[in-house]
Amino acid sequence: MKRTVPFILSLCLLFSAISCRKTDNGDPAQNNIPSAETLVIKSDKTYHLREVSMPSEEASVISVAPIGDGRYIAAFRNPESVVPEFYTTDADFSGYAPCNMQISFRDNAEIILRFANAADGTLYMSVTEIIHGDMPAYNHIDPEHNSEDLDWDAYNSSAEYFHTIYRISADGTAESKTEITGMNDNSIEDFTICGGKFYISCGIVYTADISSGQAEEYKPPKYEASGSLGVTSADTLICGIYNIYDSMLSNGNTPLSLERSGDPTTHISAGGSSFDAVFAGKTGIYGLKGNTLTELALNVQLGISENSAEEIIPTENGYILSVFDQNTVRYKLYLLTDIPEENAPKEPVPLKLGVMYQHEDFLNHTASFNRSGKNITIEPVYYTEFDVYDKEKDEQVSTGSEKLSMDLLTGDGPDLALFMNTPLDLKGKGAFADMYQLMDDELNREMFLPNILEASEYDGKLFSLPISFTVRSMILKEKFSSIENQTFEEMLRTIENAPAEMNIINNGSKMEMLISMISYSDFAISGKDGKYSINSGNMAELLEFCSRFPDYPREEWYDYSRDEVLFSEFAAAGFGDFRTYYDMFADPVTFAGYPSKNAEGNIVGMNCNIAIMEKCGNKPEAWEFVKSIYIGENSNIANGRNAEFPILLRDIEQLAEIAENNGDFTKDELDKAVEVIKSAKRASNGLPNDIFLIIAEEAQPYFAGECTAEEAASYIKSRTDIYVSENE
Repeated sequence: MKRTVPFILSLCLLFSAISCRKTDNGDPAQNNIPSAETLVIKSDKTYHLREVSMPSEEASVISVAPIGDGRYIAAFRNPESVVPEFYTTDADFSGYAPCNMQISFRDNAEIILRFANAADGTLYMSVTEIIHGDMPAYNHIDPEHNSEDLDWDAYNSSAEYFHTIYRISADGTAESKTEITGMNDNSIEDFTICGGKFYISCGIVYTADISSGQAEEYKPPKYEASGSLGVTSADTLICGIYNIYDSMLSNGNTPLSLERSGDPTTHISAGGSSFDAVFAGKTGIYGLKGNTLTELALNVQLGISENSAEEIIPTENGYILSVFDQNTVRYKLYLLTDIPEENAPKEPVPLKLGVMYQHEDFLNHTASFNRSGKNITIEPVYYTEFDVYDKEKDEQVSTGSEKLSMDLLTGDGPDLALFMNTPLDLKGKGAFADMYQLMDDELNREMFLPNILEASEYDGKLFSLPISFTVRSMILKEKFSSIENQTFEEMLRTIENAPAEMNIINNGSKMEMLISMISYSDFAISGKDGKYSINSGNMAELLEFCSRFPDYPREEWYDYSRDEVLFSEFAAAGFGDFRTYYDMFADPVTFAGYPSKNAEGNIVGMNCNIAIMEKCGNKPEAWEFVKSIYIGENSNIANGRNAEFPILLRDIEQLAEIAENNGDFTKDELDKAVEVIKSAKRASNGLPNDIFLIIAEEAQPYFAGECTAEEAASYIKSRTDIYVSENE
């Protein structure tokens, strides 16, 4: 009989994903089944993206718009002043002429503005002026301003907001203005003009009369939150809307699923001759024609970062984009143009990269690789779009991981893939290429930490490599035990020999300890190379051990330095974590590891694994991309600066040298830390969630006193053996 276990599914998911710390979007997206038919078409055009000059190197563009007669107006912010500067330019943005708006801004005001065109091309500009009492406005791009020195509580609490929308003439002057009243205390994030009314996004969406400026709340269809507004060339309102399940566009009264384009955080512009409207989403730029969304290009393909395109405006020659540059902390201007087929450069080698969960640092690295001139283009394929959740039935309809696995098995999948945890079943079915066979003089086996390669191997082959890694262990004071890589029996003896008043571990519950031990210890269950087996007798012992703990975690924490608690579960993503635990115990410690059979108690947690598919027809080019993750000027995500521990030996040694030179450790402390890092050679058991659930479901009756540990262990083994047999 199947028993239900409250909260256990989420607990199992937590432990199964423990080796990948997400910097992207947290949990997998749960998208509602689209309520309107949507077609997303990949554009076959070849685009050229080039940076265009701005009035000065220090300038940051605020907003851009067509002003008429093939000319454009742009507002810029400079470090020297909080007052924006305005210029007009041609369609190629080849030169700038100063433009006198003839607007008087309030003294010491923080100024936020945005251009928008009505369907007939008439230009408007929204301005929010924020006065902070007697304090001067903060200029966010001025390097002389130190945000840490500012009393932000006082600065924000003193804010007074003034909203104005100006109509701008063809010569760049403000010919009329409307004071907007009746909105909340917030800046105008976006606005548009439709049907003779202003539509304004200011935390929520308002509509305002053009003459009086009186605002009223407006709710688009399926509205919960909105960050972007626009108008089509046919004067139809476009709203970017999203809620807990959906990310959509509202085209008039028709909701359209955005699928992988993400939350529409940018201004939506009328689409020129090709589209009704264009906008930039999280992952790329898109055109809307009727109810059809066309993907013009992905950010990664263009070589720009995720979520960095702020505006996209059609020009006579293509599109002008304002893009945030993380290096200079400025918004810059880029011109995106079609390349006629006869003038197209040599076709680069195209490689598709399957991405399960959006790892922002990794995708930004991919964009840098596409700019590197290697004549290889990496195109991400976002499998999260196949995570479909039916709200009404409260069930998952499909998952991206299932779709990716099926594509890889049928040969229809991408050339490379980035996994949180590389599927063991695919490793055993010939889906992946052995990267040992692709290594070269630039990046070879001797350059990696040997223990990380050993932990990553499957049947002696290297089917995937982690971007970085963490180390997990159980630690305690040396005076209670000096045994490293303890067995289960040694752990029990240490507990029995400890003072009677000591607690075993801080804040552990029965179920938490069980999940932890079956995830990281091979005492009762083994998952080597995906071959799962359970020792029924050892499982019974483990259940009896876990029964010592409370049903729910304690709220109070005990002090390790005062010997109030014996063990701590240890997790390190950098040398600083070792320092934290050394200080917490305030005495020499032993890294005992999780109970193991073969002195492999310290555990490696893999952070996002990259794999090359066996069916990839361009494996040398795929290896060039893999190499770029670990070596070269753009390898920040894997060398310990933006991730966890790096997997190259030289990088670990460099980080250890930095820690030593900084005086963070004694020699013995640092040597011990390096030894733990280099000795962890076993990954977690990598159990499928179904096995976690079986164990948890059958353990609960024992913890409730309804059966013996031996009976529960027998049930666990029987059901697990059946599961393994059915899934071989």
